[in-house]
Amino acid sequence: MKDNDIPLQTYLYQMILNICGQSTTQEYIVEAAFDVYEHMKTHASSTPRSKKHPVDESSYSALIKLCSKHHITDRALALIAELEAHKVSPKLRTFAPLLAEFASTLDLTQAWWVFEKLLEHEIDATEGEYIALLTASSALNDVSMFYKSELHKGDAWQCNIGEVNDQGICSV
Repeated sequence: MKDNDIPLQTYLYQMILNICGQSTTQEYIVEAAFDVYEHMKTHASSTPRSKKHPVDESSYSALIKLCSKHHITDRALALIAELEAHKVSPKLRTFAPLLAEFASTLDLTQAWWVFEKLLEHEIDATEGEYIALLTASSALNDVSMFYKSELHKGDAWQCNIGEVNDQGICSV
């Protein structure tokens, strides 16, 4: 494809990037994935019915995951900046691998930055993200992170009084 300068449909690029994102064994896979990515940016926008910006959330997420697995966080951060610049809506899978990588290397500043990006994009964190942050906080004996997250406050409980009818259905 690259040697013959053949453009592919966008979904084929996305599929290739997702396959690359699953790999953990090949050392050259990151550079190969970025070659596909650059080819995609160059050629996919010139195909009929193409979007203005051919790179979608799935492609960005696959590359960020790959960079995170290979500890190339600077490239992952650059991809997040590019994604935001092109107004591509991220998902949890976009940020979770990078947050986990920063937390595993005990870089709480960067892990917290990624967590705040989740909140900024109105994405709900899952147990995995909270565990990663709290595990890193605990390892560093940094209780300020625990209190910064406001996890200790929990959601306020609301109590209501209701009645149960003859069919066993509660009014609350």
